[in-house]
Amino acid sequence: MLFDLDFNITVDGVFGPGTEKVVKQFQEKRILPVTGIVTPEVFGAIQEEANSPKVPTKKFTTGSYLHKGDSGNAVLMLQKALNTKGANPKIGEDGVFGSGTLKAVKAFQKNNHLTMDGVVGPATFQALGITEV
Repeated sequence: MLFDLDFNITVDGVFGPGTEKVVKQFQEKRILPVTGIVTPEVFGAIQEEANSPKVPTKKFTTGSYLHKGDSGNAVLMLQKALNTKGANPKIGEDGVFGSGTLKAVKAFQKNNHLTMDGVVGPATFQALGITEV
């Protein structure tokens, strides 16, 4: 499944150092504890990503800001990070920055003493642990 998710891995049926490295990359990407161990949670996350519908390429072009109405992989990454950081209620991970995502962003910004404007910029990305958009 990791090969299908475009990770650089050799499919040979052996869980060696290369596989462990790729598992760690996946865990880091999904904002999971980076252990290199495939727990049931990690396996479920791999299955979820492998089975999730492909989200169209992002449509925003501002670089490192996300707003309501944006869509794409960066929004999907944002939604996953918000859920991991305790969005309540959890928001749908569909890659579309809608009203639920906006509400979760504002709540996260408020709880982390950030400007509560609903715009995800460098400070919000950093607080969420997202380093690449």
